[in-house]
Amino acid sequence: MALAGVLVARPVSAQDWTVAPPPEGEVQASFDDTLSPYGDWVDVNGTRAWRPSASVVGEDFQPYATNGQWLYSDSGWYFQSDYPWGWAPFHYGRWALDPNYGWIWVPGDVWAPAWVDWRMGGGYVGWAPLPPIGWSVVVQPWRPYWCFVPGPYFAAPNFWAYRVPVERVHYAYAATAPVHEVVVNQNSRWYRGPGLANVERVSSQPVARVAGTLVPPAPGRVQPVTLQPPRGTALRTPAVNRAPAGGGSHSAPHPVPHSTPPPVHVPRPPSPHGSYFPASPPSHPERVGATHGSFAAPHGSSARSAPVAHPSSRAAHSGRFR
Repeated sequence: MALAGVLVARPVSAQDWTVAPPPEGEVQASFDDTLSPYGDWVDVNGTRAWRPSASVVGEDFQPYATNGQWLYSDSGWYFQSDYPWGWAPFHYGRWALDPNYGWIWVPGDVWAPAWVDWRMGGGYVGWAPLPPIGWSVVVQPWRPYWCFVPGPYFAAPNFWAYRVPVERVHYAYAATAPVHEVVVNQNSRWYRGPGLANVERVSSQPVARVAGTLVPPAPGRVQPVTLQPPRGTALRTPAVNRAPAGGGSHSAPHPVPHSTPPPVHVPRPPSPHGSYFPASPPSHPERVGATHGSFAAPHGSSARSAPVAHPSSRAAHSGRFR
């Protein structure tokens, strides 16, 4: 199934990215061939997962945040990674934050613009990787799981420089609400993300888009979807971000929106297995829609399903789905 950018009525602008044609004769891509040079395959409780090398992604790597930018497409917000291997772990499979291995990626064969949960409000836009279905969500207060940025910088190519430091993530989380509009494509479902009009209204610059109609690969078909940058713009070279001494982040200073609630004390847990505010387990669009109905798990998934826990529930704060 070939992928192509089919132009729609809106004229192509200078900020538009275009879908690159797939390689000639390619039928099925290999995650092993693509990812093995950049990390290790590890066994996590009987599940084969890929762990990116710190020498490649940096010690403060965060999926869907490090070395990339958000582009708007007709299928929802698309994460454009700066890594040449980014077509695989940011559009297929799921990420999990393991207490022993750190960020790991579990392969999957269903494509999406990004497998993330979304929040917006109070001057912020935030997102977090959706975990593999049935997996625990382990949130460590000193290590970011959610990424929040002030609204004006969400669509900026360098949004990473404006992200909210980990010690203030709970401010942004409390100021935002879930954004759960579901996109349905064949038998797969994902979250669209914030409305384009809402982002454009506050954005500090024109919003980059994917030109034409983005046609996803059929569920069960692993095939690279790559984009070409706007004319006159070169693809960026990934930077290796090093964690600053003593923790913290590299974020540029910015004012806290007036709607932000008072600070909430977040205690450091005695072990990495605790999950504290804002430890909301990301919900699964395959099973939760606008009417909170029940959907089937994605094609090719054998993982057990699990109910979505509310942030204030015991399941949410234990960090485990039941």
